[in-house]
Amino acid sequence: MYSKNFLEQEEIVEKIFDEYMSSEGYSVRIHDEDDLKYFGYGGYAIKEDKFALIFNLRGQVYPRGFSISVEDRNGNLVIMGETVAIYSMSASSETPKEEVKKKFKLMLEDIYNKYKVYSKENRLDFVFNEYEVDRKNYDDVKELQKNNEIDFEIEK
Repeated sequence: MYSKNFLEQEEIVEKIFDEYMSSEGYSVRIHDEDDLKYFGYGGYAIKEDKFALIFNLRGQVYPRGFSISVEDRNGNLVIMGETVAIYSMSASSETPKEEVKKKFKLMLEDIYNKYKVYSKENRLDFVFNEYEVDRKNYDDVKELQKNNEIDFEIEK
């Protein structure tokens, strides 16, 4: 039950990530069975522009949750640079699929909209400016609603 439920949630999250990032012009790679033992659940989205940021999706069984991190490249084709942002949400075996979908879509749209603008013409230069990692948690739905960051109700 525990694993099956997590895998269903992971499948939902991976599908949303893949479709959304592909529609924005990114090449998306979701980890397959061979990758799991080395990289875990999730995947990444990358553009050919070596200044465009890399979006990484991670799924974690315990404590159960999902996160999207953004990595600065600063012109490097192979090596990822500093972590720029980490947005995360938790889930449990009782979390309804609709809630997982809504919170994850909101999280993905927020992080993408904030960091999509970086490219060769608009460099982030994260390392050189000694920025701090941008962190945001999507667990407290009531707080997000109060701050008008979400406009939907989660049914319990």
